[in-house]
Amino acid sequence: MPKYKKALVTGGAGFIGSHIVDELIRRRIRVYVVDDMSSGKKANINPNARFYKMSVTNPNFPKLVKRLKPDVIFHLAAHLDVSTSVIKPEKDAKINVLGSLNVIQGANMAGTKKIIFASTGGAMYSDGDRTPWAEKLHPRPMSPYAVAKRATELYLDYAHAQYGIPYVVLR
Repeated sequence: MPKYKKALVTGGAGFIGSHIVDELIRRRIRVYVVDDMSSGKKANINPNARFYKMSVTNPNFPKLVKRLKPDVIFHLAAHLDVSTSVIKPEKDAKINVLGSLNVIQGANMAGTKKIIFASTGGAMYSDGDRTPWAEKLHPRPMSPYAVAKRATELYLDYAHAQYGIPYVVLR
């Protein structure tokens, strides 16, 4: 029997998200996909998942999460273009910070047991830092995109301390 019975995947119509969805379904976990389809593809959506076309920035998103009551949330929804984040940092922050706060708020309202967050690696460190990057290396976000990802990491740490929501950050 799986540890988690229900999972929510934000950005689940994207390349990585859709593969996570497929694996969760293979493990017989009920999966909900939320994607605004700004970069996701309809063909990527597993027919065995329940799909909701919605942005994580939608004010109703936390209510949806509360209603679905997922045990775990895989948070992959993001504005992905680093160069655009430099030109329009407010757009990037709206999606990547405020959208992530909606994910955290929904998780808290739903009693979610864990959030798994897709952060960033390369944009988090300076060009002078050697790869592979050690976990002890202090992050130095090098773009508004990376700043937003780091901010979400810190908000997740706050949510863990304040609400007890465990989380994993993938860089």
